[in-house]
Amino acid sequence: NGIATTWVMPYGYRRNQDTGERWIVDDEAADVIRQIFDRAASGWDLHMIADELNAMKIDTPNKYHRRKGTKNYHRKVSDKEDLWNIEQLRVIVRRVEYAGHVANHKRESVHMGIQTKHIPDREWYIIENHHTPIVSQEVFDKAQHIIKNGKRCDYILPIQFILRKKLKCGNCGLAMNYGANTYEEYCWCNHARTTGKYSKCSKERVSLNHIEHTVYRVIKGYVKDIRMLEGLMDNAIRGIRPKYEKTKTDAKGKIDTLKQERIRQYEAFASGQLSEILYLKKKEELTKQIEELTAAYEQAKEFTEYDDGLMDETKRLKEIAEEDNDSDKLTRKMVDVFIKSVYVYDKDRIEVELKCADFVREAVERHNVIMDELLGDCGK
Repeated sequence: NGIATTWVMPYGYRRNQDTGERWIVDDEAADVIRQIFDRAASGWDLHMIADELNAMKIDTPNKYHRRKGTKNYHRKVSDKEDLWNIEQLRVIVRRVEYAGHVANHKRESVHMGIQTKHIPDREWYIIENHHTPIVSQEVFDKAQHIIKNGKRCDYILPIQFILRKKLKCGNCGLAMNYGANTYEEYCWCNHARTTGKYSKCSKERVSLNHIEHTVYRVIKGYVKDIRMLEGLMDNAIRGIRPKYEKTKTDAKGKIDTLKQERIRQYEAFASGQLSEILYLKKKEELTKQIEELTAAYEQAKEFTEYDDGLMDETKRLKEIAEEDNDSDKLTRKMVDVFIKSVYVYDKDRIEVELKCADFVREAVERHNVIMDELLGDCGK
């Protein structure tokens, strides 16, 4: 019926929360939209516009909506790097909504969503004069010249390399872009390129081979630590296990004896050999001892099961590492098992976040506790 059904309003418009009315011009944001279009229509390129907005410290749409509490974009970039960039501006300048129209059928999926096909502008479904425009059609048309030479690929193909979805810029936190030429594969932070001089992200390309080699060396060092940890944990557990087993055996025997004694006390009371006051006092004393011994038994059992779990996981990690021990380069399995994220600041600073770091830290702390306990027992 020529009515747009979208519920989320683009930056520059808002929705009435009470009545549900949509496409209401948001005056504060609309002023920024007009500034962008006026600059574009005057011949400014997107880098110049981004630099001006960042220099004026104008809130990005994400910051604006967070400040207003009207929308959350869940943007992955860090707060300090939430800046205006050319990709963001390109999207704004292309949106016919700012001229009062609505466009549908901008893209479609191919092969069950694996590929996304962008539909040419001429094939969009346009609903004209749908709502109040923020900029005139004349200004909108003039602004299009700054993006007319930017050709978008018809298909977005999935890029496959070992560290895909793991590589992030250490400064802004966004995924690194991948590229290749005749000589090498490389990664770079696209945020630095699109945001301009106000971004602190490195603008250099970092060799993917260099990144993978760095990650490989970290994993190899980590595996060496796991092997060492397995030996240390095995010795510590072997040393403390007899103590826990003795605690459980002694506690169980004493608990059985105390329960039998509690039964005898009841029988003495029931036969009139013991007064009620004395019986209740002895019962309370015996019950307290049983509870204390039960707690000691459960604690020893809990420590035993906990140590077994740590040891089993340590052996599992070691066995997985041994499978790729002969490999002289990073493998998919290494990445899947050990790597959570890789943060690239520049070629000289690459930080690797390991999946098992918390477990190893926990195992080391447990080893230290056991050794302190063993040393304490030796000193007695």
